Parts: sequence; C-alpha cells; structure tokens
Amino acid sequence: MVPKDTIIWGGLPGMLFSDFTTDEEFDRYVQHLLGIMKTEPRFVLGVADQVPPGVRMERVARVRKLADLYGNY
Repeated sequence: MVPKDTIIWGGLPGMLFSDFTTDEEFDRYVQHLLGIMKTEPRFVLGVADQVPPGVRMERVARVRKLADLYGNY
C-alpha cells in the first residue's frame, strides 16, 4: 500500500519506446497504466528514467493520444 502523501512519478520504461516493443504491446501497456492512474490519482505519467537515444519518437506523441482516449477521469 502506498502512503497517502506519496506521489508516484513515471511508469513508462524508456525501452517501451524502442523497437523491442511492438506497437500493440506499447498501446496495451500505456492503456493498462492509465487504468491504474484512474484509481490512484497521485500518479504522474512520465518516462521512468529517460527516453534512450534511437527510439521511435512518434511513440512519445502516441502517449498523449492514448491519454486523451483512455486517461480521462
């Protein structure tokens, strides 16, 4: 159980933005994380550490699109 005054920042592993993850896996992971955020409002969506070099930058924009579709409270 997370203490009530704790804010969790991150949730999106940097490697999620690479070609090691398919588009379907990426979307499924982000949608799952957004579902958690709906029940745990002290969660700030972000990349857990850094987006590594050479990743698919269109996925960064995809996070916003998925948040707009599935992240509404």
